[in-house]
Amino acid sequence: MKKTLGKIFKILLILCIVGGLAWGGYTYLGGRKDETAAPGLEYSRLPLTRGTLTQQVTATGALALQDSEALKASVALTVEEIPVSAGDAVKAGDRLMSFDQSELYETLRSLRAGLSQIDSELQSLAAKETDTESLTAGLSGRVKAVYAEAGEAVSEVMARDGALALLSLDEKMKITVPAQDGARPGDEYSLLSGGYRYTGTVTGVSADQMTLSFPDTRVLPGDRVQLLSGDAVLAEGLAEVSMPYLVTAYQGGLVDSVSAKVNATVTRATRLFELSHLENTEDYRLKLKERADRLEEIEKAQALYEDPVLYAPEDGIVSLVSAEEGQSLEADAPLVTLLALGSFEMNVTVDELDIGSVQPGQKAQLVMDALPDAVYTAEVSRVSQLGESSGGITGYEVRLSVSGDERLKVGMNGTATIVTGEARDALLLPLTALQTDKQGSYVWLYREGAESTQEAPGVKTYVQTGLSDADFAVVTDGLSEGDEVMVVRSAVSESEGFSFSMPGSMRMPSDGGFQRRTQQAPGQGGGAPND
Repeated sequence: MKKTLGKIFKILLILCIVGGLAWGGYTYLGGRKDETAAPGLEYSRLPLTRGTLTQQVTATGALALQDSEALKASVALTVEEIPVSAGDAVKAGDRLMSFDQSELYETLRSLRAGLSQIDSELQSLAAKETDTESLTAGLSGRVKAVYAEAGEAVSEVMARDGALALLSLDEKMKITVPAQDGARPGDEYSLLSGGYRYTGTVTGVSADQMTLSFPDTRVLPGDRVQLLSGDAVLAEGLAEVSMPYLVTAYQGGLVDSVSAKVNATVTRATRLFELSHLENTEDYRLKLKERADRLEEIEKAQALYEDPVLYAPEDGIVSLVSAEEGQSLEADAPLVTLLALGSFEMNVTVDELDIGSVQPGQKAQLVMDALPDAVYTAEVSRVSQLGESSGGITGYEVRLSVSGDERLKVGMNGTATIVTGEARDALLLPLTALQTDKQGSYVWLYREGAESTQEAPGVKTYVQTGLSDADFAVVTDGLSEGDEVMVVRSAVSESEGFSFSMPGSMRMPSDGGFQRRTQQAPGQGGGAPND
């Protein structure tokens, strides 16, 4: 009996201890919750002022030289010595390459022999040149139009009319008129033009039109032709040449006389025009050009023979040596590629969120990693329309033309800041005051005497904004200078199920070798903007 009472006592003691612990924990936790209750959002008033806002895009890249010049062999030659290598800096007038003088002498002899042959051929062509020429029809047919008159320049007639004369090769004209009910190819109709009747034959029928051809003994292009049924006019059309042929001339000169007669039949040998004061023939002109080119080659070969050295035409860097010592090369073979100093460019990558604001002609500032105290000017010269994806973000290549000095070197890395927009004397709104709901962007506007609560610390006012940077936005509508807006100073703990995200925060650099937009605040230290 005593043992049983002892066990019951121990059980009751344990239950009391557990109950006491549970009550203490409940009381403790309840007290903690009360102690950590958040006081709510805190606001400060900030008056709106005017200032300048600059929007920028920042990206990185490496310097390259913009202009290069490939120096080539002016004539056939043999390389003797190459005193430079790729990467060497050279000054204007430095020796880049020397050539075998004896080989240049043989080249010179060959060129002079070729000139003698060209002169002989030119003499033969000159004997065939003439100042006048008879222009024949070229094909048989009927003359339907004569465009040239005596005394006119051939080139002027060709520019105006496209030909000196127009022939009809099948001696037929045609008209196109609305299709008649039941008309089929081969059907005949009565036609009337200029008081003369013709028999027209249907040559083609479409859904709403038909074409008829008829003998062209009198009718001229553009004459009105009527389609008849007895004496009733069914339709009308303008006459065209059924099978046209243009008589042309391209040797210049003047139209000395005109033998062509409208509606006269001609053969291919019939003379239509006499031309005078003709230009030289194409063969003669080509041979003259060949002679001029050969003389230029001889001049270059002679100059190289007297001084068989290739000199740097300007200061630069040797980027490529294409020839080798002892190598025989033909004319126009590449020798050396020279990059011109002072003409730098930088290719940077701008991500898809910012590329829409980057345009050719925009100015940029450039700071090199190796020259942190120097700021160079640049300009956007090209924006690629093709993007490349990296890490889930698409980047676009932007080329900058850089104004440099002697301290810049090819391959230097740097950061470019491209100015993509600027607003001067603008009304500036801190982004920390800007809120958004389904109706748009709004601020809490301070009004003296207006009720202020945690949920509505001011008068809810919808605004329109324009250009923005990391801290401010330009107000385009809804607010005035001097208005005071409520700016968030603190937020309640997220443990209470509510959090506040500061708008306008800067985006961190992304992967892929480029940064997203970073911007210059118009004020100092995030305070009111400067005027």
